[in-house]
Amino acid sequence: MASAVREALTFSENAELNIAVIGECGSGKSSFINAIRDLDDEDENAAITGVVETTQKPVPYPFPTHPNVTIWELPPIGSPTFQAGGCLQQVNFSCYDTFILITSQRFSFSHADLARKIQGMGKKCYFVRSKVDVDLYSAIRRRPSSYNEERILQEIREYCCKCLQEEGLRNPQVFLISVWYLGKYDFHILQETLVEELSSDKNHSLVLALPNYSEKIIQKKKEALEHGIWQVAAASCVGALVPIPGVSAVCNVVVLVKYLRIFSRNFGLDRDSFTRLSKRTQKPREELERAIIKTRMAEEITQSFVITLLASFALAIASSAFVWVPVIGSVICAGISYKASYRTLQSFLEDAAEDAKNVRRTAWERELLATERERESSKKVN
Repeated sequence: MASAVREALTFSENAELNIAVIGECGSGKSSFINAIRDLDDEDENAAITGVVETTQKPVPYPFPTHPNVTIWELPPIGSPTFQAGGCLQQVNFSCYDTFILITSQRFSFSHADLARKIQGMGKKCYFVRSKVDVDLYSAIRRRPSSYNEERILQEIREYCCKCLQEEGLRNPQVFLISVWYLGKYDFHILQETLVEELSSDKNHSLVLALPNYSEKIIQKKKEALEHGIWQVAAASCVGALVPIPGVSAVCNVVVLVKYLRIFSRNFGLDRDSFTRLSKRTQKPREELERAIIKTRMAEEITQSFVITLLASFALAIASSAFVWVPVIGSVICAGISYKASYRTLQSFLEDAAEDAKNVRRTAWERELLATERERESSKKVN
């Protein structure tokens, strides 16, 4: 049983996912790849950014915390290594699970032609219009008195869709983003769409790897982790089946410490994640850490902390009464240990999800308020 549980857990944690990002030179591919992996351009293992195109062959960029999920930067459209006619063979499209086509201006025949080839292989492709903050800045400089952010964004979206439709694509969905304002525009909608349209095992891998830019992603993480709770609880109480004093308690604590830390890291409740978030949002790390109300950071989850959680459910304490009862006592002990472990895991997971939402609101407070003000302003104008 223990072997089967560990194998199932390992499979769910390590399902591979490969996402290809394609665009012309200067479209913002590298910056997008860094942003979706929650990295800044100067961070270690970040994609190289700059005005000079350096990508001559597909380059893999794994997620730092989930290396089984990889974003691939493909050579720019129109380069010698990426000609439209033979691109399927040149970059081996068959090895990627899904595709993101990105531009900072307008979608052209080359984008539409690539999309048709990708869809012909039975795979999904998504259209991303980058650098919308530049368009908005230009608009407010030119016409400050009539500036309306929602209207301008809608015009950009409609124009992008029109360009793709003129090239023969039906009902294209275009996501507007800015890597400088990830809490605004469509970045979180792109995340949610990618997660919803992947197969179940790939979906699980991606949702855990993505940074928390929306409450929906946090909820999806909670749901993904909930599916494995029974496996972790079973693994944590296998020792209770053997009537040897102390085995059950040690097994419970060791396994639970490991997975509670995994829960925290998946929700971004760890020191490295807070350091990156503080740098990206320009908010002090201490302020972000204060948003953790119900749980602890991953580094602070210790055996004594887990024992306290188990004790709070009382059933974990009751299990020790059966350790010395031959056979039957061991079976009862295993059942009680399982239930106590399950409730500990479930309770911590729910609290960690709430803390992650609190951290998100604290981190992106300015962007969330600005977006709400723009929507209210648009309603009044309309």
